[in-house]
Amino acid sequence: MRRLRFVGLAEDGGHVVVSTHTDDCYLLPIDEQLRRAVGGQSGQQQLPLAPATPLRPREIQVRIRAGATPEQVAAESGMSVERVMRFAYPVLAERNQIVHQARRTRIRRDPDAPLLGELFDERLEARGVDPAAVSWDSWKHEDGTWRVVASWRSADRDRTATWMYELTTRTVVAEDDLAQHLTVEEDRPFAGRLTPVTPLAAAARAAANGEHATEPIPSVADLVPTRPDPPAATEPDQEGRRRVRVPSWDEILLGPRRRP
Repeated sequence: MRRLRFVGLAEDGGHVVVSTHTDDCYLLPIDEQLRRAVGGQSGQQQLPLAPATPLRPREIQVRIRAGATPEQVAAESGMSVERVMRFAYPVLAERNQIVHQARRTRIRRDPDAPLLGELFDERLEARGVDPAAVSWDSWKHEDGTWRVVASWRSADRDRTATWMYELTTRTVVAEDDLAQHLTVEEDRPFAGRLTPVTPLAAAARAAANGEHATEPIPSVADLVPTRPDPPAATEPDQEGRRRVRVPSWDEILLGPRRRP
C-alpha cells in the first residue's frame, strides 16, 4: 500500500490533491463517503479542507527559474502538473540554454583559453568518469547571477561541481573546490582550501605542500574500524623502513583513478 500526502483542494473545488513521496500528484473526488470518513462515523465535526493556493503564471516561472521542478510547484500549489508545465516549459528551456552557454564559455578572458565544458569533460574522462553520465542543471539566484551545477557519481559517492555564471559578461567562476580543481588550466594535484578533518587528510595536505605530518599517519583500517579494509599500501623509504602511502587530494576528492 502506497502512502499519500494531502496537498490541498483542487482548482475545481470538487477534488482533493494528494501526492506521493516522489511528488506524483493525484486527484481524489470529494464525495459523501469521503466527507463521512474525514468527519468521522460518530458524528464528529467535519474537518475543513483547506483550499490550495493556485499560483499565477509569473509566480510559477519565478519558482521554476529558481530551481524548483514542475512536480514540486504542483504539489505546493495544488495545481495539476499539466497546468504548471504550460508556464514552466519556456523556463526549463531557458535553464538548459544557460547550461549550454556556460559550457561554451572560456574559463578566462583570453581567446586561447579552453572552454569550460571541454576542459571539464577532458579532466573527468582522464579520471575514468564518462562525461555522458554527468547531469547538468542551472538556476537563477536573487542577485541575478546563475549557478551552473554538474552532478555525477564516482567511487560510490555523489559528486557536484558548481560555477557562478554571469550572463551579461559571459564569465564563469568556480564556486567550490571540486569545480576549481577540475577547471584550472594546469592539471595538477589538488592543493585547495578543504579543511582536513582526519589525520589521513591532514597528512595528505601536508604532503601536497611539501611538509611533514605532525602526527603518525593511521591506516585506513584504523580510521574505519567497522568495515575491514585491506592493509594500506606501503613503500620503503631510503632507510628501508615501511611507510604508509598517503593518497593525493585528487584521490580524496574523486576517488582512485580507474586502471585501463
